[in-house]
Amino acid sequence: MSFSTRYLQDLTDKATDAAVECMCRGTEGDIYQLASAGWDPSLLPLSHLRNLKLAFVGGVIHVAERPNELDGTNSVCGVAVWYPPGRGSVLTPDVIAEIFTELASRLSPDEAKWWRDEFLNGYGALLRSSHGEDENHNNQWHLHTIVADKGQDRSEIIKALLQPLFDSRGDHVVCVEVEKRDNMSFYTDMGFKYAGEYSFSSVHGSFSLCAMTLKGE
Repeated sequence: MSFSTRYLQDLTDKATDAAVECMCRGTEGDIYQLASAGWDPSLLPLSHLRNLKLAFVGGVIHVAERPNELDGTNSVCGVAVWYPPGRGSVLTPDVIAEIFTELASRLSPDEAKWWRDEFLNGYGALLRSSHGEDENHNNQWHLHTIVADKGQDRSEIIKALLQPLFDSRGDHVVCVEVEKRDNMSFYTDMGFKYAGEYSFSSVHGSFSLCAMTLKGE
């Protein structure tokens, strides 16, 4: 079945909810995503929506859609989210805190403390150690999310979603973080190199997040 790609512009886009559903399907079983939602599976949609809200402020959301021949609508079958160089000057701590507030308020006190002190601080430490200390990230693109529904054309969807990023990167580095080591080969095949790792621990278990980078052209 054919698909097309386009950019989402804001939260009023009718495909936003469908993009969240696609992100939930595409990250099922991902421990990092569960941790980012405070270990509460019911909050995964809110966590993904939070990430889209951040991208509407300072990033890019590129979706793939399939036509529904029965009613003429489109269904989202893939989502890519990335941030251009200089995102730190737009996504200020105040902006991020405002978007994170709703999710944080839904967590128990213990989970909120872990999410703030261990998860967010650990993620920041990984970014600094692997991608550099530049607080505005002026020299790098950050690929935050890439998901696509399973199917014969999954690789084609992912390639189509990421092509604008690769076409635009120029001599800037592209950074990504990967939780599942099985997924590292996917990025290695595109030229990414291992750049560092951070281990998280909690009462729910431990997991590691690996950073990878792709050098500019």
